[in-house]
Amino acid sequence: MESVLLKSGLSPAVYFKAVNDILPEEWMVWEPETVWAEIEELTGIDADSLPDITRNKIMSYRMAHNSSAPWEDWPVFTNVALTFSGVVPNTDTAQVLSPSQVAWAITKLRDIHPDWDFSIPVRSFAAVMLYNDGICWVPGILGDLVNDTLCRKILMA
Repeated sequence: MESVLLKSGLSPAVYFKAVNDILPEEWMVWEPETVWAEIEELTGIDADSLPDITRNKIMSYRMAHNSSAPWEDWPVFTNVALTFSGVVPNTDTAQVLSPSQVAWAITKLRDIHPDWDFSIPVRSFAAVMLYNDGICWVPGILGDLVNDTLCRKILMA
């Protein structure tokens, strides 16, 4: 599984599973430096050779397992969405998400905790990102999250 960590462009779930297969369960609460040091020690993979985006995907996916922050806080949701989509976020600025990044993040987060609900601020942020891209209604589970806000936004425009 360790060779998976050296491949680029994979889903955060794939990297997360690879780390779960390498490290003991306690890694879920370790400091990042400890995670990388243990991966290096157990696999021989030079931790510095892991791309930043791979590290970010692993840590974002782990954080989503351990915390409800991506469901409750739109800035955290934004950074997780960017990371899951293969973009290293700039945490110093508010960033725009594409519709596909919104949909991918919601899909991946629902895979992690299917019963958790998104807060009104996260739903509203997702709706604004879609609206800014010209989308005024979406089907399925994404629509269940954003269509009320999209309809209000259109009526108020």
